[in-house]
Amino acid sequence: MSLANFHTNLKTTLAADSTLVAWAIDNFNKDLTQLDGVPDVQMVNPAEIPANIFEVGDAELGPMAIGGGQQDVEDYLLVGFLWEEHDPATALAQRKALADLFPPIIRKNRTLIGAGTGCWVTRRDSDKGLRHPFHLMVFRVAGQYESVN
Repeated sequence: MSLANFHTNLKTTLAADSTLVAWAIDNFNKDLTQLDGVPDVQMVNPAEIPANIFEVGDAELGPMAIGGGQQDVEDYLLVGFLWEEHDPATALAQRKALADLFPPIIRKNRTLIGAGTGCWVTRRDSDKGLRHPFHLMVFRVAGQYESVN
């Protein structure tokens, strides 16, 4: 397994998740655009909003096995949700709904990296409406697997 596989499988899982798609359609009348590696959310084209933004986070690397060739890895992918909502009360309701909605998607797909692996949400950060009318919520998703050289 690799970080690239983790990234690809997470994107595929989120794009196909009916609960997440329904949340986007119900709130924005369109599905989420998937974007990779956006250094500044102000660079996102308004036509691409609402968006799922994927970025590589940090990683924890375990010791190498004696003789080399294997190492436990805990990689983090950052999954951001960017959307536009002018009504503050509606935006707050959307942030609360997304905070409740996203972790179970990951829990029910915790082996999306592959057999003998796992993934889970370790953190959630919200911009708390500071970019109003744009809103950003970022989840840190951990993926644990064994890297074999």
